Amino acid sequence: MTDLTATAATLNAVFAKAAPGDVLKLSGMFALAVFQGRAFDPPLTVDASGATLQAVVIKGVTGLRWTGGTFATLTKSRDAVNVSASQGVILERLSVTGDGTAGAVSFRDCQDVVLTDSRIDGPRVGASLYNVARARVVGNVITGWSADAIGLSAVSDSLISQNSLTNPKRIDPDIHIDGIQGYFTGPAVNRDVTVSFNFIRGRGTQGIFFNTTAGYPPPERIHIEGNIVAIDAVHGVTLMGDPTGIVKNNRIFTLPGAQWQARLYTSDPATVRIGNFIEAYGLWKAEVDEPV
Repeated sequence: MTDLTATAATLNAVFAKAAPGDVLKLSGMFALAVFQGRAFDPPLTVDASGATLQAVVIKGVTGLRWTGGTFATLTKSRDAVNVSASQGVILERLSVTGDGTAGAVSFRDCQDVVLTDSRIDGPRVGASLYNVARARVVGNVITGWSADAIGLSAVSDSLISQNSLTNPKRIDPDIHIDGIQGYFTGPAVNRDVTVSFNFIRGRGTQGIFFNTTAGYPPPERIHIEGNIVAIDAVHGVTLMGDPTGIVKNNRIFTLPGAQWQARLYTSDPATVRIGNFIEAYGLWKAEVDEPV
């Protein structure tokens, strides 16, 4: 196992000679850093704590642990970190800043990936997952997003937990803003996903939203538990079309000045609803599900 150091000028050569278990330290400024087509067992550690970056592409990589890094995305440009066709990639302690027009972290066609202990401010989408199995998005702080804080499409066997999602901002009147959004498009449905113990607060956003629409199969075995949602939109927590779903012990509050009460919706009578509390607001009464 070797400690390696790379600048923007030397990164390609240094990455090409990196071996399993090595630590690759990035130093300086990187406009675009590309890690492609390698497998590491044990994983390669990339220590970016001494680097500032605009964008990173990780493609076709197995076994990589990325830690640290200060990211500043460009207007309407690349995601800060784009991971595709990869397995066993862990991203931790990222610091991302944007203006609401570029994504922060994207996983596409991946397995066994993690985003944790990171702070993301001003993304279009904070964490986007498309066709991903066994993902963990845990313990992150996402603020000022302009589309979705966390977006899920064709995600399976995954955990979205203990994230703080606050203060979205509207920069495009046509964008539908959500805290955690389960899309119905993609090569497969969202299935076996747990969304638990997240805090979502902000105006102009929905909370946790798994919807259905004609022509697309519904989500399967979605477990939504222990989340706290405080918003000014109707859909506080929504799970549609999932008779095997569980919605448990969530707390939903309506921000002052909202036109409507924030609510909890489940469309299938077989969906398990227990222990949820929806705060009274205006002329609307509180709703309390049967306790656990």
